[in-house]
Amino acid sequence: PAFLRDVQQQVDLLEEEGVLRYFVPIIYQGRDQVDQYAAWASRPSTSHTLSIPGITALEKDQSAWAVRAIGRTCPGLVSPTASKALGEARGYALVAPGRECAAPQTLQLLSSKAFDADACYRLAKEAGARMFQVGRQARAGMCYADTPFLSNRSDLASSSACKEYKTSTKCLLTLEKSCPGQRPGKNGAFESDGSTDYKCCCTEGLWQSMCSSYMAKDGCAWTKEKACPGQAKGSGGFASDDGSEKYKCCCTMGLWQEPAELWKTWVSGGEVASCPASVGRETQIFETG
Repeated sequence: PAFLRDVQQQVDLLEEEGVLRYFVPIIYQGRDQVDQYAAWASRPSTSHTLSIPGITALEKDQSAWAVRAIGRTCPGLVSPTASKALGEARGYALVAPGRECAAPQTLQLLSSKAFDADACYRLAKEAGARMFQVGRQARAGMCYADTPFLSNRSDLASSSACKEYKTSTKCLLTLEKSCPGQRPGKNGAFESDGSTDYKCCCTEGLWQSMCSSYMAKDGCAWTKEKACPGQAKGSGGFASDDGSEKYKCCCTMGLWQEPAELWKTWVSGGEVASCPASVGRETQIFETG
């Protein structure tokens, strides 16, 4: 019949284009009809066809057939309910497959040998990271912690000798030469030299609070007038890197943006400064519980 020839021609065109073909037919005429749809479907046909045995069977349980059809035609579909339950059980959940989202200065490489999410999660949990990234394909084994607001911690203890470092922005010096565990500085790593700077900023980890005093006192409201790179243009244009503490904290460390808003951009599809474009689906982003 002409109908069968027309369908076959369309099937041949789709095959040439490499388009997958799924069929969910309602069967009335027995095995021959089932075989016909199987011949038109992509291979293996058992994974690309779902035969419903008549309209009565469909009307009896439409929801069940709909779920089966979606599962057959969209094998990558994830159930939100099941995903949430699995995330609660594991302590983390996948929130963005195939993306790399974060301001560059906020990523910390935890390991180059963490070949699955469980291994990376354990490292991220130890680092106190809210989100972490797991590499795939060419980046397999790479585990990063996403800690954009690590420079604004106000809960760290310090010795009496380092009190001044905790209540000031002195540890901004580590943006030039970084402490262990910190993203590499402009001029490399800060070597242990017995100095008070190293003891307070690195040994006691006060680089993690290097902007907390500035944020408590001044904050980044000024960026509405002179915006940081990646931010919408301010009323007075954009700020220039003048080496000031306000530029380093608000712009270099990205504290111009509220944490809650930055988390949202990490899992959105938009290309903003804090969430660069996809990188060949080589990275998956997870959120800890």
